Amino acid sequence: THRCNLTCKMCGIWRYGNEREELSPAELQLMAERMARLGVVQLSIGGGEPFASANLEAACTSFLGQGLNLRVLTNGIGEGNGRNVVRGQRYLDRVDRVIDLGVKNFSVSLDSLYPKRFDYICEQEGAWSEAVATMSHMSRRLAGVGGALPTINCVVSNLNLEELPDMVRFARDIGFAVSFLPIE
Repeated sequence: THRCNLTCKMCGIWRYGNEREELSPAELQLMAERMARLGVVQLSIGGGEPFASANLEAACTSFLGQGLNLRVLTNGIGEGNGRNVVRGQRYLDRVDRVIDLGVKNFSVSLDSLYPKRFDYICEQEGAWSEAVATMSHMSRRLAGVGGALPTINCVVSNLNLEELPDMVRFARDIGFAVSFLPIE
């Protein structure tokens, strides 16, 4: 999906979200089968925000059912500004369902260790606290799960350049790896 519940300063993908253009569960299953036949072994589901799609669990089931190693890239923010979220479903409940389906690899966006700075980047008050709470939840749920590699995705910009060494230490301390992405 391109839909997202945030309007981050370094990302414009949320401008293009259209639920009608997303794949149906049947189309996702067909894609998973074709990817497996092609020999695909690893897949990342991102967006926008994958949890904005009501079909995320169906997608996970399809891809995992074909033996693909799956990673879900999320902003870690449940309701955010209330846009483009699946109504009536708590975010962490859905994270738990996806983990219960067998997803053990997640990437969570975190572009600053300073709450006010991160909230400014995401244009959402409380974003930092919610993202870190989500990472803590995932870390607890995935503790001891073989092959699990939760990761922080950090977009590098002039807003956070001096934080990168501390970001590595923070990720290690909470049981995550860190991936640095250049700003586009």
